[in-house]
Amino acid sequence: MLLDRANEVCYQVSIDGEVCRGAITYVSPQCLELTGCAPEQLEARPHRWFDRVHPEDRQDFLAQTGTILASGREGTLHYRIRDAEGRYRHVEDRVVPMLDARGRAVGYQGIASDVTARVQAEEQRRRALSALKNAERGEALGRLAAGIAHDFNNILTVVLGFSEIARAQLDPEHPATTDLREIDAAVGRGARLVRQLLAFSRRQSIEPQLVNLSAHMGALDAMLRQMVPELVELQLQLDGSTWPVFIDPSQVDQIVLNLVANARDAMPDGGRLEITVANVELTPAFCEAHAGAVAGDYVCLRVRDTGVGMPAEVVQHAFVPFFSTKPEGQGSGIGLASVFGIVKQNGGYVLIESEVGVGTVVSVYLRRRRID
Repeated sequence: MLLDRANEVCYQVSIDGEVCRGAITYVSPQCLELTGCAPEQLEARPHRWFDRVHPEDRQDFLAQTGTILASGREGTLHYRIRDAEGRYRHVEDRVVPMLDARGRAVGYQGIASDVTARVQAEEQRRRALSALKNAERGEALGRLAAGIAHDFNNILTVVLGFSEIARAQLDPEHPATTDLREIDAAVGRGARLVRQLLAFSRRQSIEPQLVNLSAHMGALDAMLRQMVPELVELQLQLDGSTWPVFIDPSQVDQIVLNLVANARDAMPDGGRLEITVANVELTPAFCEAHAGAVAGDYVCLRVRDTGVGMPAEVVQHAFVPFFSTKPEGQGSGIGLASVFGIVKQNGGYVLIESEVGVGTVVSVYLRRRRID
């Protein structure tokens, strides 16, 4: 038959009551590739087709099919179906009702096309457009952040200068010296914010050098243990054979301190904080699924916590500067943005994975620096 040579799965169904319990009177051989079931298997047990529809799509599948049959007019369904290897394929199913003399649907026929490649291409295009928009927005925010940082730094310099003049004119035992020390401490906090803004805008003055991340993290161990409370179990897993990376060591400190501080704050009742450093390869398949990643050899610094986690909509905004879920006064919203800026400045990639009630994993990938 001509239908047997078609690229789509052609079929005909007679119905008696439930849509998914009708009798399949014909189905073309291409159903084997799409569903893993041969024509005779589907004809003998018609419900197999419906059983292989993705559970999340079944309700819409039934509702839309019912609507098409009730209207008596042709319609198109979109759903996912499981093939012989257990993978779900995207299907575009054009359904045409078969009516009796009184205009009632007694069955339907249709053509189910595998549109997985088209859906994946559209999704990849959507991710690319989203990444482009985010990059353009990030660049604009970066220019704004850099301008604010420089102006703010000038103000801090003036404040610190007058503080030093005032302290020089006072006796060390004068009560006002305590206030001046508080002013100096506040200036220090402001200076750290300036550095984070500059890191986000990628305009920070840096002196990159070869760094062994495992050795560097080992040197930070004592300081990190002071940062986390006793209720948090800190584990460092450092691969001694990690490749060198080319980065300013102070930028590594900024990355680690920001990520550890976020992880600590996500575990107010305690938990486990794991920091690992290991060599990894980002494959082309990984890069296709993660816009902005470039295939190659990297050293991965991964910070994993068992904290409260974040919903998907929060993860999507995690790198947006000044976005924070913390109570007012407890977070600047610039920490992860500065991590993103530092990693991008050094040609790397950063990935956040999180699940509410399970925890968060932040993976920082820094390019391997080959030594000739």
